[in-house]
Amino acid sequence: MSKKSNPRLAYVESRLQEAARTLNKIPVNVFPKKYKCILGGMVASSYSTRDMDGDVLIKFPPAPEEIDAMDEVLLKWLPKIALTEHGKKKTQMLWARANGLPWKVIQAKFGYSRAYANQFYDKYLNELAEMVGVNHV
Repeated sequence: MSKKSNPRLAYVESRLQEAARTLNKIPVNVFPKKYKCILGGMVASSYSTRDMDGDVLIKFPPAPEEIDAMDEVLLKWLPKIALTEHGKKKTQMLWARANGLPWKVIQAKFGYSRAYANQFYDKYLNELAEMVGVNHV
């Protein structure tokens, strides 16, 4: 089932993407040095940190509402799916797609074909939606 025909999956996917964008907005020096994220970092290129003229882009910190929404996804939603069987793999795939990681990289990382990777991704989105109680949008 595609995400276009299922608004529930589209909602969960958009919330994950929003959380990834918000986390990327937070300045790096805010995080304590002894902690690290188990989800993996954002894949950044020199293009994502510069504008068309080559000047370094200024990041504006996220609004409090964005941080609250991000906290809900990162601290309530993802731990629920992480505690299931193969939870680490599920969480990593959901987070990789939320960060916009290309399917080719996901295929190589998880050892799936493009069709299988997309099928598992939709399955994991659906599983997450059921766990957090997203019935309708």
